[in-house]
Amino acid sequence: MAVDGLEKKKKTWIAVSGAVGGFLVTLLLLFLALVFLLIKGIQETVEDFGYSNEKILAYIKEKHGIKVTIIREAEPNKGVPGFEDARVRTTDGTDLEFDVNINMFGKISGDNYENVKKRHELEQKYADSRFFKELRELGFSQITFGHKPEDPPLYLELPEDRKLADADTFRMLYKALPVLKNLQNDLSENRTDYRIDTISVNGAALSLYGDYQSPEDLGNQWAADNIDLFDDSFIEQDIAKAAHILPDLKSLGFNQESSKPELQCVKMIQYNRCHAYSMTLLTENKDGNGMQLRYDRTEDKEKIFAAIRLIRTVDLPIEKIAIDYVYVPGDPKQQFHSEEELKQRGEQVHFAYQTVEVMNLEHIKTAEGIVFFY
Repeated sequence: MAVDGLEKKKKTWIAVSGAVGGFLVTLLLLFLALVFLLIKGIQETVEDFGYSNEKILAYIKEKHGIKVTIIREAEPNKGVPGFEDARVRTTDGTDLEFDVNINMFGKISGDNYENVKKRHELEQKYADSRFFKELRELGFSQITFGHKPEDPPLYLELPEDRKLADADTFRMLYKALPVLKNLQNDLSENRTDYRIDTISVNGAALSLYGDYQSPEDLGNQWAADNIDLFDDSFIEQDIAKAAHILPDLKSLGFNQESSKPELQCVKMIQYNRCHAYSMTLLTENKDGNGMQLRYDRTEDKEKIFAAIRLIRTVDLPIEKIAIDYVYVPGDPKQQFHSEEELKQRGEQVHFAYQTVEVMNLEHIKTAEGIVFFY
């Protein structure tokens, strides 16, 4: 009886083992089939596109009936999945540039030729129009709808002797606004499906539909929206006003390799002056060495407060500072507790060195009053 029982168990074990083995073999075959299909799909993708310039040229010829030359090849993105678009240029003398889109699988997925084609057609149609003629009479030396997808809807260029921050420029633009709006109306009436809500003048964007009360008001609003293009009329003089504090900032450990204060205008109300500045305090040198400031170390906050007191002596509206490298908790609300306190409380906290800002410098009375924004 015992032998019969053992024999039955043995047969059962063999049967179970066989079933499990069969199941595992089936899973393995399924896995190998999936791997095969994946490899086949990758091969088909490579064959379909294969990073081939010839395939791109053939695609454009088939879809649009035009010849182009490739001026930027499609390449895999660095660090993230996908590909950069290829950039091509027409060879028929129009020199139109457009992108051929490559999806994350390496296949051609589209292009924006119709966009640049429309710009070219509009330019041909309006080059001798009364609108362009009136704009040229006002003094604009170049007027174009653009030749690339990233170009603004309409680009105007000032005469060589004219600057952005110039009262004559503001008067010129103020007079141009009715002409530009009439141009937009004409585009709409002709069903071109092309809008000019914003123009670019020497690279500075200007809305056609702002509430401009005068040429100077236009200039002030325009400057406020394009600070980096308008601050060259005053930034160097203002940097010179702050130069006297640089040696003392260096003695505190900041901006060791700077030859001048790191000032950036962040707010403009009038076109010829800055309403609010930010000053950057650098803690590292070009080799990555320097101070390692912590949010919860008293002596570090005292050092920052000493820098704030120096900055207040400058006769400029410096309203905030940016510090390039400070050790802080991931959640800004946790900065009011030290790292040790947070760990004792058992909170999940991620710490890292990052750029922080300190706002409203005139209201900070003590080092303890410093709050980091990031």
